Amino acid sequence: MDEIGSACVQVYFDVGNQLFCGFPEQWIRILGSRIRCIHLKDFQLAVGNLNAFVMLLEGDVNWTETLRAVAEVGYDGYLTAEYGLYPHAPDTILQHLSASMDRIIALASE
Repeated sequence: MDEIGSACVQVYFDVGNQLFCGFPEQWIRILGSRIRCIHLKDFQLAVGNLNAFVMLLEGDVNWTETLRAVAEVGYDGYLTAEYGLYPHAPDTILQHLSASMDRIIALASE
């Protein structure tokens, strides 16, 4: 990214995907101001494949450290989440995601 040298080239950082091969909090600090948007997703390391993506707060992301890193680099943009609909109660996904995201954001101030 630095070699390209254009402000038009930035990072859409996916927390869950990063956990698969590193520590999100470490990469947030490395990428810093290059981050344009942060994608919230959780992952279970013990599973370690595509079936390892789980609902927020159910995986191995260290949300306290991740949000601490977000604050350290001064990121104040959007946080997005990616999930499919629940097959039996699709209206419930928004409530669960909202509550989980609220809790994750609150961890930054603890």
